[in-house]
Amino acid sequence: MKKRQIALLIALISLLVSGGTARRLAAAGQEELPPGLVAQTDEITITDDEFFDHLIELFADGETGQSLREQMVHETALRQEMARRKISVPAAMVEARCDELDRALKSHSGGQKGLLDYIADQNVNEEEFLRALRLSIAHDMMARDDFGLDRTEPVPPEKLNLWLKELLSSKKVVIHEPGGALVATVDGSTITAAEFGRRLVSHLGEERIAGLLNELIGIRLIPVWADGLGLTLTDADMDEELEIREEKLQGKKGFEEVSYADWLRASAGQTVDDLKKSTRFRAEVLMKKIARTLLTEDDHLRQFEKKRNSYELRHGRAARLATIYLKAALFPSDTLNRSFDDAADELKELRKRIERGEATFEGLAQIWSEFKSGDTVQLELGTLTLGVSGFREIVDAALKAETGAVIGPFRTPEGCHLIKVLGKRGPVEYDRVREIVADDARQSLYADMLKRANIKKRY
Repeated sequence: MKKRQIALLIALISLLVSGGTARRLAAAGQEELPPGLVAQTDEITITDDEFFDHLIELFADGETGQSLREQMVHETALRQEMARRKISVPAAMVEARCDELDRALKSHSGGQKGLLDYIADQNVNEEEFLRALRLSIAHDMMARDDFGLDRTEPVPPEKLNLWLKELLSSKKVVIHEPGGALVATVDGSTITAAEFGRRLVSHLGEERIAGLLNELIGIRLIPVWADGLGLTLTDADMDEELEIREEKLQGKKGFEEVSYADWLRASAGQTVDDLKKSTRFRAEVLMKKIARTLLTEDDHLRQFEKKRNSYELRHGRAARLATIYLKAALFPSDTLNRSFDDAADELKELRKRIERGEATFEGLAQIWSEFKSGDTVQLELGTLTLGVSGFREIVDAALKAETGAVIGPFRTPEGCHLIKVLGKRGPVEYDRVREIVADDARQSLYADMLKRANIKKRY
């Protein structure tokens, strides 16, 4: 079989397996539950439809949701056209295409993997794969007939896409707003929220779906816990959280004058009012209120002592560093012909010039450093702790040096650094990480409360 045919067939399989794990996911569920339920505790139940609504709220307007919705619209249009032309795909044709795919995959993998192996690796339900394959064959048949192509070569993808585009142009496609029973309508044929939700479950995969279900369980349980403590969520609580988020945002370099409302609109396409209506946001704010009720300062101090080493690595001793950085390669090439030894030697010479007073670190950085943002040299490497991956040796040496000292060069995976120590910070103290400790203590409380909730769940 020609290489182009193999590539086309493998691309086809990748497309077909993009959705189709729902049954396998259900089989991997942790608990037996009544039909129609995905989770149950002593206090709440979550139905399939409620979980689908949660997924649609999260993904409908994003790239994943738009892509899957478009795929479902295409499938609906194809089925309508099959019915109009009274076309069916015989089982023998599906079997023949499976054999063709199997041979192509074995050829591509040197005989190591066939079609069934590939389907198993992708965690795809075989029945759904065959359904999608049958639809793909019908698409191929109809396009082949309309373009007058012979049956010896596969229909080129560009012709398949053109044919589908023309088909869709003849259809009335309506995309409905999230939150209703319908997601889309194609010439009167509906795509329901439940169908879209099942496709999202299929596409997102077991691990991610389990995490999203856990999130929804928490969102539903937190108000129950709060009610048991006599707590309610108020507008003042939400406004206070928004003020905290804005303060944190404006504490970041480059965001000093940016409002949280503007950042939210630019990054998530949401307004503050949208956020206040979000069940996730409301649950997060309410969980903070629960934690303030149940946890004391002594609890926070115990959390700090319990994880002191972790806080030290992330928030403790640190050095503020400037760099002159030269890129290097283990195997120099035409695009980068400087070895690590060459880079280190060049930086040693620059250090000697600084020590002799012939030049300043900052001046040489502007000329030589390849640590840039666009075309602009970035002098500062940042304030780094011992926990920053790949820089422990540099930070350790900087903490032992005097402020203002030039040290190095140091080798990192993609080049070498000559370092100037701009400042240092001492060991971690509770007051410095008070808010971080409170967040960690709240997360621990939340995890403990979930453990006691007697949760049964499908995923």
